[in-house]
Amino acid sequence: MQHPDPENLRQSESPAMVEVVDQGGVFAADATVQDNGWLRVKHWDGSVVYLPPRRVDAFRRIRVERRDGGPDEPHSVRYIAEDDYLSVAKEWTADHTTDAQAAEPVVGDD
Repeated sequence: MQHPDPENLRQSESPAMVEVVDQGGVFAADATVQDNGWLRVKHWDGSVVYLPPRRVDAFRRIRVERRDGGPDEPHSVRYIAEDDYLSVAKEWTADHTTDAQAAEPVVGDD
């Protein structure tokens, strides 16, 4: 399973902090509202869950910036611009965490 890269995000990825009922804050690699109102949450390990509106208290987009690629990168690069979130995402994509509770993935509903 491929991890999202916080320093070279795909165009479709929108990192977010999701407040989940009875679980608290979850830092997601991508959070997208679906046409049916459910929230699609992609974790930093690449796994995906879907949450019904009743499970989501709120979500806040994490600031992403774009920089021009250098000679080895002909395209521009999207990356997490908030240093604290960037460092956490880099840790989580390295398959380890410093805060096991915050790293716990959210569980979707049927």
